Order: sequence, then C-alpha cells, then structure tokens
Amino acid sequence: MLTPSEIKEIYLQHDILMPNKRLGQNFLVNQDILNALIAAAQLDKNDTVLEIGGGLGTVTTEIAKYVGRVVTIEKDRALIPILREQTANYKNIEIIEGDALRIQNTEYRIQDYKLVGTPPYYLTARLFRKFLDEEPIRPSRIAVIIQKEVAQKICAKTPDMNPVRGREGSQRRSTSNGMNLLALSVQLYGNPTIVRIVSKGAFWPQPTVDSALLVVDVYPSPVIAEKDIPLFFKIAKAGFAHPRQQLQKTLSQGLGLPKEKITIWLAQNDIEQTRRPETLSLNEWKTLVNRYPL
Repeated sequence: MLTPSEIKEIYLQHDILMPNKRLGQNFLVNQDILNALIAAAQLDKNDTVLEIGGGLGTVTTEIAKYVGRVVTIEKDRALIPILREQTANYKNIEIIEGDALRIQNTEYRIQDYKLVGTPPYYLTARLFRKFLDEEPIRPSRIAVIIQKEVAQKICAKTPDMNPVRGREGSQRRSTSNGMNLLALSVQLYGNPTIVRIVSKGAFWPQPTVDSALLVVDVYPSPVIAEKDIPLFFKIAKAGFAHPRQQLQKTLSQGLGLPKEKITIWLAQNDIEQTRRPETLSLNEWKTLVNRYPL
C-alpha cells in the first residue's frame, strides 16, 4: 500500500505536479479498506476482474494476487508508465489505455468477469448504466468504492408509507429515502448492498465526501424480460422526470398520453394515481410495463 508521501515522490519522479482533479483521482491509502474490498469481491483463481481506473496500481496488484486475470483500464495517459512500472512483476495484469465508457468488453475478450475497484466518483452512474444495461455481457458481481450518497441512492427502497402525524395534527405520508431512477436502474439487474462506510481519510488526496463499499450481486437475468427493458426505462424516466408530482400528471406529460388513459392504466395495476414515483416498488414499475397502453 503506497503512502501519500510515496505517491508524491512517484509523481515527482515522473514530472507530474498533482493528481488530476478533473479525472477524479483520489488514491486509496488504507490497507484495511483495500482488504475489505478484496473480501467483498469474493475473488478466486478462476476469476477475471475488470478494474476501472488502474491509477498507480495499488488496487490492481492486490486483486492480481487472488485471480487468474486482471484487465485494468486507465484514461490518464500520464499514469500509464507508472501503472506499468508498479505492475511489472504481475504477468496476469493487462493494461488498457482508454475511456472505459467507450470501450466494449468484447474488445478485451472478457466473457465471465467481476467489476472491482475504486472508480472516479463522476463516472459512477454512467458505469452502472454501461456495464448493466448497455454491455452485451454483464459482470457476475460488482464490488466498488463509490460516493456514499450515491451508494445510498442505489440501495434505496420504497419509503415508509405509514401515516406520520404533522404539526397541525393532520396525517401525512413519509416520503424520505424513496426509490429513484438510479436505484431502479441497478436493482433491475442485481441486489445492491452497502458493506461498509469508508471515511474520506482513506484516500489521498482526500475527497470532500465519505464513500461506501458497495456490492451488487448481479442476477443471471434481469427481473423483467430483456425485450421489455427499453419500455421499462421509458416509463420510469417519464415518471421520475418530475418526482414530486403525482403519477397521473408526470406520466401523462412524460409519455404524451391523456390523463384519463393514465388513470385507467394505473387503476388496472392497483396503483393510486395520486402516488408519487418514489413510492412505487420495482415490482410495481414492472407491472406498468406489462399493461402499458397500446
């Protein structure tokens, strides 16, 4: 595990001033957290691991001790020589210079793999979309350290719908920590779990927020048929376009359908038209796909 002082020295040796903030470069410097990441990934010698953002190779080389093959993608051209130096003693590491969002996993001959690492915060949502929804071959397991608030959104469930007493004595429904489009996008494909919270002090340079170690056990197949996934997202995106609006209004606007038709459609699925998008469970969104107005 490289210390901050050692990282600074490596940067000086390669005439690099500082980690690139634009690329979200914050390097893990806590061995306990690295051990937790490896444990959460449940690695074995038959595994192939895809790592997004090889950085200085600290996580890369630790993963390589446990698996048969590591493919690490690094976008920053300035770090490639360092990454090659740090991983030179490992024959099972392959380094790809490029943008992970633009490279398809078929290009680096990956069939059965796990997605493991500490990707830049700004990539998180797009990475999940790419590797769960867009890639023809999905990972069997994802173990990543990402921004805590994003991990919490991914793990969100429907809010507590029990009545809560308001200030004036009237009853209202709790709508905190409800579902969101990112949660649906991940939970459609797997079961996400936060293993532990990671203090910002575990990284150098230190980010402004804490992180979380998130694991997603990816299902063999999505919870709805592959052919229905485009319609699922069409409906969900329409619903969450205005998350504070009632379903009848936001779905009518987003789908371009009359409110009367939306009312009938929701009633057919036993969903009240006055509910808000965040209160619907994944299964309820699924039923809306099955009975979508033709």
